[in-house]
Amino acid sequence: MDLTLRFWNAYMERIGTGPWRPEGLVPRAIDHAAACVLARVDGKSPVEYLDPAGQELARRLAFVALETQPRTWDEMLRPLERQLHHQR
Repeated sequence: MDLTLRFWNAYMERIGTGPWRPEGLVPRAIDHAAACVLARVDGKSPVEYLDPAGQELARRLAFVALETQPRTWDEMLRPLERQLHHQR
């Protein structure tokens, strides 16, 4: 999770705050990421490295993201952190 935040922060720093930075970039990126997760779990070409429990976790987190519409990556990662904490 730390890696995703570092990537996002570096990306946002790189594109800056100029007029080329589209409004709503973060929520659209989150929606896109959630849709990609669902496609890789339930689509025509599912990933082979997730066991059934991992598939269910990915599916559940993608649906949470699509339903709750988080506005930041921190908000997006909170459900994942809670799930991982409960599995320990």
